[in-house]
Amino acid sequence: MKRLLVQHLKAFGLTLALILLASDAYADRGRVKIQDGNVVADNGTRLRGAPFFLDHFSIDDMRNNESTYRNYFKSISQTYNMNLVRICPWIGDWEVMNREDRWYEKNRDDYIYMTDKAVQWAAEDGIYAVVNLHMRFNTYADVQRAKDFWDVFAHRYESRTHVIYELVNEPNPASVKDTYNMRDIYQYVRRKAPSTHLILWSIADPDSLPVSAVRTRSEGIDYSNASVGFHTYDWLIGKDFRWKKAKEYRDNGFPVINTEFFSLTDADNYPIAWEYVVDNVRMAEQDGFSWMQWSPVFNYRFTNQGLSNNDLKFTDTYKNRIRDGYNGVQGIGYFWGKDNGTGTPPPSNDSRNDYNQGSSFAGYKRFKDDWQGFYAHASSAANGAITQAANLRPDWGTQKWEFELAYGNTYRIRNVWTGKYLTAETNQAWSSVTTRLSEPNWSSQRWVLERAQNNSVRIKSEWSGYYLNSTGSEWGGFALGPLDTGWGSMRFYLQNY
Repeated sequence: MKRLLVQHLKAFGLTLALILLASDAYADRGRVKIQDGNVVADNGTRLRGAPFFLDHFSIDDMRNNESTYRNYFKSISQTYNMNLVRICPWIGDWEVMNREDRWYEKNRDDYIYMTDKAVQWAAEDGIYAVVNLHMRFNTYADVQRAKDFWDVFAHRYESRTHVIYELVNEPNPASVKDTYNMRDIYQYVRRKAPSTHLILWSIADPDSLPVSAVRTRSEGIDYSNASVGFHTYDWLIGKDFRWKKAKEYRDNGFPVINTEFFSLTDADNYPIAWEYVVDNVRMAEQDGFSWMQWSPVFNYRFTNQGLSNNDLKFTDTYKNRIRDGYNGVQGIGYFWGKDNGTGTPPPSNDSRNDYNQGSSFAGYKRFKDDWQGFYAHASSAANGAITQAANLRPDWGTQKWEFELAYGNTYRIRNVWTGKYLTAETNQAWSSVTTRLSEPNWSSQRWVLERAQNNSVRIKSEWSGYYLNSTGSEWGGFALGPLDTGWGSMRFYLQNY
């Protein structure tokens, strides 16, 4: 009997070990934090999010086509480099909760099932999940009905460090700015989820919620782990009225995050309005906001039940238009790098104070030294050609470069004329710098950008740790040397072209 008991214990221990091993196959992202008035990832990267809308038309389809939905989540992080998904269980204007046939109550388990799946998929892919009480636009923020919703979800994910709660969606402005409804909902959820970041307000039009109203109605709200959510639905390209209003929140000490922006032709239905997608992403990136787009992609069937789950995807069109622009609307000149919680944490280059673009050094640039004002120049198309310093020739592709984000603040630098990459020839001090065919695994072709004074940067070889240095004479070659912080020859200005 004793031997049998020992065998059972050993078997139980093995089973337990296997369970623990399986559960440790991934780890939830660390909690978001507030940096420079913005909500950012655990490693300081801004949050960029895709939507996942859950209405009652989606329930059976999701159960029957789970792999399609799972692939959508993978594409969010792996193909389109977003690090957040906004999960929106649709409550409407409370009509679902109030129906006599008790529809919401009977189908609540389906909402829980779908949200559980989405939260777990986000965790497995190393991204964040926002769980959002998704009321219809301009619905009165009823405290008791909000409590009914958060009674289901608030405690359910409070220990999941990658989960964020968005307490209401587009409430009627008077119901939150003229009463303490927002504070009361906040305090109720905070008691159930003491460590979870909470997004408040999420107003459709920030103009209807002045800073003074936020300040007056924020008594009892601790913004060290909470933020002001806002949406941007401007109907004129290039007019950033709502983004500017959000800056006022931030400048007055309230952390901010955008949780929706205009991206459909009439704000409710397909087709996609690419001009507005590109325009809003550009404004968000320039001003340093974390953001979550509304729909170019998801199962939005509430007003368009003709959509199929095949619409639940991104395309290369999205990536290209964000980078290059569309129909006369300026793109951002780059596409952000992956952030799934692995690898080197991105540095402060993801803050709103970055040089020029506001979020990244990636994109098409010239770079000149801060000593003699010479520009980096590819001397020839030969493999291994030296990189030289030269006066500006605006039309020469030899002086045009593309900074391709590898990860964090590490880049590969490609010459536009030759297509070859800036390369450290050796890992020794004062070795030369050349352009060579692409070798993605070579650390000699990866360069770390470090912020210096007056919006300049230093460019360091990942391989050797030495810094790019201009020799100070036209047509002289670049070399790599140990850092001297007083040398302008080791500081460079990046210029869009």
